[in-house]
Amino acid sequence: MNRFIAITFLLSLTTLCYAQTPYWIGDGGRGKSIGILIPESQGLPEEQDYIPAMVQGNLVTNISKYSAISVLDRVALDRVISETLDPTYQDNLDIVRLGHVAHVGYMMTGQVRRTSTGYNLQINITDTADGRTIASYSGTSTIADLDNLTAIQLASKELLTQMGVSLTQSAINELGAVRTQQSIGAETALARGITAQRQGTEVAALSYFFQAADLDPSLIEAATRSSVISANISSGNIGADARNDIQWRRAWVARLTETEEFFQRMFTTADPPYTLFYSTGIQQGRINYQTETLDLSIPINLRMNTAWISYIQGVVQAVQTVNDGLVATGRKNAWELSGWPDRGVTNNNPFYKNWQTDYSIVFELLNEQNRVIGRQTIRITSPYYNVDAADYSYTLIRRTYSESTSSTVHFTNVKADDISDNLTIQVASINGARPENIRFPIVALSDVKWREYTITNHWADMEFTNITQRSRRTATLQANASQFYRVTVSAANTTLTAYTESNIDTLMWLYDANWNELAHDDDSGSGYNARISSSVSAGTYYFRVAGYNNASGPYTMVLD
Repeated sequence: MNRFIAITFLLSLTTLCYAQTPYWIGDGGRGKSIGILIPESQGLPEEQDYIPAMVQGNLVTNISKYSAISVLDRVALDRVISETLDPTYQDNLDIVRLGHVAHVGYMMTGQVRRTSTGYNLQINITDTADGRTIASYSGTSTIADLDNLTAIQLASKELLTQMGVSLTQSAINELGAVRTQQSIGAETALARGITAQRQGTEVAALSYFFQAADLDPSLIEAATRSSVISANISSGNIGADARNDIQWRRAWVARLTETEEFFQRMFTTADPPYTLFYSTGIQQGRINYQTETLDLSIPINLRMNTAWISYIQGVVQAVQTVNDGLVATGRKNAWELSGWPDRGVTNNNPFYKNWQTDYSIVFELLNEQNRVIGRQTIRITSPYYNVDAADYSYTLIRRTYSESTSSTVHFTNVKADDISDNLTIQVASINGARPENIRFPIVALSDVKWREYTITNHWADMEFTNITQRSRRTATLQANASQFYRVTVSAANTTLTAYTESNIDTLMWLYDANWNELAHDDDSGSGYNARISSSVSAGTYYFRVAGYNNASGPYTMVLD
């Protein structure tokens, strides 16, 4: 009887341990091992040559995360393939042979093929013991579904199920959801880096790896690959072919040429890294009673995408690594390369110049009859970015950029009789092209959303701290930064009294839920502390606290 109870207890304990995992029920494939090869490609254009590596990487991530199956990492798998005398695997016998060398029970192979209707993804999992196919997937998707990883997520779910992994609803939900733009960007950059590395373009690979690690620090593979390349480049040693000073210089000029040409090509062919925002909240201006016309206006903002800012940081790190290697040779000055990267070795050096574009944007004002009653052309210069040396020692590389450019569109002398209750704003053209042909997003924001947008992007570090009446919050103000507090009022005619306690000079603002400023203060509190007292109705309100003249230090926010 006791033995039966003990066995029952052990079985229940085992089941309980399996059930506690968030992504699978049961053993999750524990004890199985797999190597995932990069899929073959067929018909992919050059600009999509990174997709097979991205498919491989996402499959590695998903099998590792959503099961207990041991996945051979890509760096180790590449090493196994490079050490194999014949690194081509065309049938199941070849796959079995590779599986034995890699010491895994299963091998995953596949193909990404461009068809007349889309992109076909085929995946097979082979048992390396006998060459049997134990799981497979075939599906057609759009390039967008591959780029945002949803097609690969679907394939992962099907393959895991066929391999006997019982997924939880949480796993199924995650595999069916669209990943964040930051996560997608990191996976894409890593795949581009691996592709560039396999093509022998080290500097391009290094830049992509830096970008991937910056977007997603949990991508250990990106950090590992970048550290290996960085060590090779920054040592200054080109290799055994550098038998004399002239050959050594020639090899370094080739590396600098590769660096300049890659980034010149990247900067000139990439989609413009901007988003155009404009408000549909039309502001009324001057009225001319003689001509019965009036002026109307809207604000606009051309903003650089945060992903591109991250990419530029990857460029800086890659160029810094190349420059460190050049300095490490001890021959930078003697080789007459002392001014690199600002003074390049090619005619199209992409460094030491502001990259920006002038845009001519035509806005139209339409009434309820869809008739154009106002048209205005505005010229705006995009934000800039630049990569160059920080000083004339040419040892430290930096990035400089502007985040956005703002302007106002003025519709002048609009006839009062043409104005209807509801007016529409639209972009008619940008540099002569229709909006649908523009290679960057155009976003129209309501008046409320525009205020939220301008607040959020003016104070990029904005985070909300919830606060209730009759409470205190201790915090530290940073220079050039603001801190925000959110309070919800449930009763009408409520008096909100907020003040700071500190040894620094504080400023305070009060906004309503639509970001209309209700009050602001400098020194109404004790000493140089700010204090606001305002009667409000039920709703959500925001307090902003900042330091006068960029003052910083600890303080306490008090709300009575």
